[in-house]
Amino acid sequence: MKALPMGEDSYVVELEPDMLTAKELPRVLLPGGHHTAGTGYEGHGFFEASSIHKINGKYYFVYSSHKSHELCYAVSDRPDSGFVYGGTIVSNGDIGLDGRTEPVAPLGNNHGGLVEVGDALYIFYHRQTNGTEFSRQGCAERVTILPDGSIPQVEITSCGLNGGPLKASGSYPAAIACHLTDPTVTNAIDYGDPKMQRQIHVTERQNVSFITGIKDGAVIGYKYFDFYGTSFLGLEVRGELAGTITVSHDTAGEEVIGAIEFDAAVRDWRMLLLPIAPEQDTRALYLRYEGKGEWELKSLCFFAE
Repeated sequence: MKALPMGEDSYVVELEPDMLTAKELPRVLLPGGHHTAGTGYEGHGFFEASSIHKINGKYYFVYSSHKSHELCYAVSDRPDSGFVYGGTIVSNGDIGLDGRTEPVAPLGNNHGGLVEVGDALYIFYHRQTNGTEFSRQGCAERVTILPDGSIPQVEITSCGLNGGPLKASGSYPAAIACHLTDPTVTNAIDYGDPKMQRQIHVTERQNVSFITGIKDGAVIGYKYFDFYGTSFLGLEVRGELAGTITVSHDTAGEEVIGAIEFDAAVRDWRMLLLPIAPEQDTRALYLRYEGKGEWELKSLCFFAE
């Protein structure tokens, strides 16, 4: 029997009606990481975690590329041949979105697929927690298919299946942050590097999720909130804080809407309450920490005056 060069590529095989017997030898469907030259898949070769979804008469093949942090797609009129590379649907660090080269969150492997929810189409995916390959947080973003059949890369947000911006009222778990950076976050994935466990990240203990490893230079972001009538922000924290938490609408901290200075060691969860003056529309929310110590964030709460 002919030897098959199994390895990096994605393979397809047609089955007999009994759904057990192969009608043919497996053949390449999509090229893998080192086999992409001249194929149109350069830089985004197939790695793993594939699924096919038929939409508007076309077959969308979603897969995790050899870059690991992104889910890409290819399109064909048939389920077993003719797939052409389409692009990246989502990166769990927003790499590639609007030309971005630095991640908005610690990178890690990514798996998922397209799912129709009512009249909407979502990409379900995951990101890493705890800085390890096997600790993962499920996420979802709404997808748009353009008239030409293409799917623009989606921006990762905190909205999930909400169908729109979150209301800036009540309480939210801090772990829905879509932006988590500090000076140690890199654009490389290396699970053997201890830095992966030390950098800012989401974690979970006793069924409670929170953000840990918050140190000087950390930025925690949420997109998007509807800020109508919101006057106070509560932050549920613990750890050692000796510095300033600045609240703004932008990552650079230029559109400041509030700030609080704090210097204490907090063993149990404690709510810090600070007045904010947000723009009264739909905006992002970012927390920037400058100071000493290391602390954790469990939730954020919004209050009207």
